[in-house]
Amino acid sequence: MPHALIVEDDPNSLSGLSAILTADGFSVDTATTLAEARGVLTSFIPDVVLIDLNLPDGSGLDLLLSLPSHTPDGALPVIVMTGNATVESAIEGLRHGIWDYLLKPVNIPRLRSLLARIPRPYELTEEVQALRTTLRGLGHFGEMLGRSPAMQHVYDLIEHTAPTEAAVMIFGEPGTGKKIAARTIHELSRRRKGPFVTFDCSATRDQMVNGAQRSMESVLFGHGRNAYAGAENREPGLLEQAGGGTLFLDQIDSLPAAQQEALLRSLDSQTFMRVGGSNPIMTDFRLIAASRLPGREAVASGALREDLFQRLSASSIMLPPLRERDDDIAADRRSFYR
Repeated sequence: MPHALIVEDDPNSLSGLSAILTADGFSVDTATTLAEARGVLTSFIPDVVLIDLNLPDGSGLDLLLSLPSHTPDGALPVIVMTGNATVESAIEGLRHGIWDYLLKPVNIPRLRSLLARIPRPYELTEEVQALRTTLRGLGHFGEMLGRSPAMQHVYDLIEHTAPTEAAVMIFGEPGTGKKIAARTIHELSRRRKGPFVTFDCSATRDQMVNGAQRSMESVLFGHGRNAYAGAENREPGLLEQAGGGTLFLDQIDSLPAAQQEALLRSLDSQTFMRVGGSNPIMTDFRLIAASRLPGREAVASGALREDLFQRLSASSIMLPPLRERDDDIAADRRSFYR
């Protein structure tokens, strides 16, 4: 049975969260302060931690320093709960390594969706980890190939990032394997059983669907029936299609500025609105974005919004071109001449 630690100073919230996790098959320990939580952590390593951002004796992020640095899956899932989330607090949390954050009052279906991705202890075996290490030495990491130091560094970043729920930004020249890296992150994540939805933002700004021109806003967020001329049926957008899984947006700097802003709002509020809709819809997707340009260069050119770049760059990966991977170039040549 997986074990959870809930750190919450409000007794009603603490009781409600305990009941939800117990019903979902977790054993539960609780604490109302950072000091109590640190005391509990001396006796066991939880499989997930839910912690309020504001506690009587400090910020919930302060507890991260007391968590075990090495767990079987490489990262202990930490879900931060807050009633006043801002872009700054979200970025700070992601840079501290939290798994995800929930707005108060906590949306129970979203919480249960997260809990469903907490691996049960028997799912994590030393044999699987040993096999992954062996394959890395041979130059295989998911669908990615290469054993040069530059690629080993990329693998380290992916292993650190994949188990979290953090949005990810991948930078790299054409041909460096950004889509393959995104799929590898998805397949090593707790969303691996969900869909992996991809979209190239540079392909077109509008799409034809059932004979009607579909705007980029509709492509992203979907639209309701009769939302505009020709919209005879409700159509799900990319965010909805990626529910429970991962959305990969390639060349995100080609996305129009208005949609970049709307996407950022969805990430921060954890909701979106269909075109022509009147009710917000809870999001349940992980975003991985990619750009051929280095982030600062994309921002300086005006192609990428500064606030979206800041939100995504909390977890970023730079893919090296083959010319900077001498060991892999030599390996390719040996394979060619065999």
